Amino acid sequence: PQPNSRSMGDIDLIVPPDYFDRAFSLMERLGWDNDIELEINPRHAGFEKAGCPEIELHRYFSTCANKQQAHFLDQAIYDAIPRAEWTDVAGFSVPVLPPLENGLVLLAHVNQHLGSGLGLRQILDWQMFVGAHLTDELWECGFQHAAQQIGMEKLAVTTTWLCRTYLGFQTSATWFDEADAQLASDLLLYIMQRGNMGRKMERGARTTRTVLHNFRSPAALVRYLYEGGRAHWAPARKHAWLAPAACLYQVGHVIRKGLSRNASMSELVADARSAQEDIDLLKRLEVTRM
Repeated sequence: PQPNSRSMGDIDLIVPPDYFDRAFSLMERLGWDNDIELEINPRHAGFEKAGCPEIELHRYFSTCANKQQAHFLDQAIYDAIPRAEWTDVAGFSVPVLPPLENGLVLLAHVNQHLGSGLGLRQILDWQMFVGAHLTDELWECGFQHAAQQIGMEKLAVTTTWLCRTYLGFQTSATWFDEADAQLASDLLLYIMQRGNMGRKMERGARTTRTVLHNFRSPAALVRYLYEGGRAHWAPARKHAWLAPAACLYQVGHVIRKGLSRNASMSELVADARSAQEDIDLLKRLEVTRM
């Protein structure tokens, strides 16, 4: 009811696939305008309404490149929705996922921001969850297995060790005691140097790093070119047979962006070095999204 009370830019709603069309229609009947079409971003549809925060209606949550890991996470969320727990937020009753699934979402949120600007906000969200719920018992009786299934066990252990060592986190839990101290230190350094601390990375630099990130494998590069081409070129969203042309269109789009940036060779070299350092860190954390 008071949009100004929310400092973040949007509200994300997850809807099981069987209910998505009904939810989409309901948003439109309630006067919301669909400003981000599913053809542009198949993960979610965006809605806006005067005087309200933007709402993103998600068909699925995971951004894992590994389809098996993505399916495990999304199915866990769908299965947990009927078991949602109600909590009070500023006097309003709000449904939240049960602790285990809620923790998976917060952990995956850290992972999602690793490539686009991880800030202390995502880290502290995770820290608060661990302090409230992630005891040794919950870790051993379900959470560790689930974190393994989505490829983020080492990320959970490293991030929690970082919180205890550098952010004053206190807990009696010991499940993360064997974390790699150097890796945790490097993760903190990454956050402080290139994380999103309420500021956005310069757009040209972000584009350059995104392209370089996707050169890590042929499959990742093709996926990036195809999805980017469809997002920037409407005919490719309407005709599946234009998929190869969509890739070429995205190549041209990237070239145009690069030329408009007027970056020097030293800046491009620095961006390339930065992107490679990020990729190396992700490999050491054993996350598979990027």
